[in-house]
Amino acid sequence: MSHVYEISCVHVDSWWRWLFWHCSYCMCLCDESGPTSDRYFSLWDATSDVKNNKLVDSWWRLPYHCSYCFCLCEDDAYIAERSFSLREVLAAHEQNKVVTGIRLVKYGRVFHLQISEGTLGERGAVTPGGWVPVQKFDVNDAGVREGQDYHTLSYERRALDLDELDSPRGQILTGVRFSVIGAHLHFEIRSTPFNYTTGRLAPERNQWISNDNTDGSDAPRSRLELYKPDVPTRGPQPLQVDSKHDQYVEFTNSDFEKDAAQSTVPFVDIQPVEPMQGAALISGAGMIHRGARGSGGFVSPKLFTYDHSRHVHADPPPASLQTAEPDSMPMSNF
Repeated sequence: MSHVYEISCVHVDSWWRWLFWHCSYCMCLCDESGPTSDRYFSLWDATSDVKNNKLVDSWWRLPYHCSYCFCLCEDDAYIAERSFSLREVLAAHEQNKVVTGIRLVKYGRVFHLQISEGTLGERGAVTPGGWVPVQKFDVNDAGVREGQDYHTLSYERRALDLDELDSPRGQILTGVRFSVIGAHLHFEIRSTPFNYTTGRLAPERNQWISNDNTDGSDAPRSRLELYKPDVPTRGPQPLQVDSKHDQYVEFTNSDFEKDAAQSTVPFVDIQPVEPMQGAALISGAGMIHRGARGSGGFVSPKLFTYDHSRHVHADPPPASLQTAEPDSMPMSNF
């Protein structure tokens, strides 16, 4: 059976009568029982023919002017789903475990970093383990404080730093966390020295690594611009990594014309990031953006595998083998 969903259209006309500037759009409001959760179905120029439309017009009442416009709104904090956990996410280094995977997950109204861990063995071997349980909480729980346990995005504080962080030589990844620097949500990694031959960690020498570049620095971060961003799941083109180290991206509304500004972009990618088979030694991690022109894209974590080549020692063959005459002459087929 086919279903018919009623769509009511609202003609929004904003204009300045005396300055000869005019802007006009038409929005179609979808019934919530329809096949989509979108509030606005389409948006087009007001010259289009819309039946049974309702005219909403700006007005003057000297000396005041009332103009209808779109606004970038924040939902009430008690119902908003825009908080990120700031709690440390650590592998059990006392059991000689290291990070083998990472992902972003959402429980309730809070996004969390989650890691998988494995047991480090001799010469870089890692025995796969499992995902470390998330420390779930709600922003309204007793003892939970903003700025310490979580960060809530707002208009002034909606930037996410995009960094690619690797451990120093001879160290591997054992933890991750979000922090807040200025108005930016910031990503950090924990690095731990280890003995490659024996596979033993040295947790007493743990260190947190981050790129603490701020807007007040001599060379501040560059902003990743989102050009007329549409919902990223709509476009047919593949979304490649388009961010660079030392950038940031701001969560914002989708494009007015493409989506009536009703979605928040970029989306958060919750796919796990880990080796396809088994486990590998991981040295670093980061936050990246995948997108394309006209798409809001996705933000997601990234991992860096450990460089084993520094532990491979191959001596060149002796000079005598390079100059020695062959024991027999090659035979010809002719």
